[in-house]
Amino acid sequence: MSKVLFNQNAHSRTWWHVNPDKPGEVTLEKEFDRAPVLEHCAAMRNEVQQTGELRKAMSIPTSVFFKLLQEGKVSGQWMEGGGIAIDKSELQRLFNDPELAYLRCMDKL
Repeated sequence: MSKVLFNQNAHSRTWWHVNPDKPGEVTLEKEFDRAPVLEHCAAMRNEVQQTGELRKAMSIPTSVFFKLLQEGKVSGQWMEGGGIAIDKSELQRLFNDPELAYLRCMDKL
């Protein structure tokens, strides 16, 4: 497959792969620098905790979220126009998962 840079910003690059065996088939590959997100989460955990109904509990990079989807560790419903709807109990489970603790922006919900 040939590889062409499709999009780039400060923290990610998206590559466009064309499959020579199937002319109408392409693959998008996303490379993502997780360090800024992880640093942000750590900084938020060390700040005064937010209160109220709406607060940022976790920051999950898209690449990590899609990996969790592929591995069956999270489920959601694709919404018309893009995005995924996730049940509140599913979010609670993700927040309490010790393997994802590094993505938390607060100590407890």
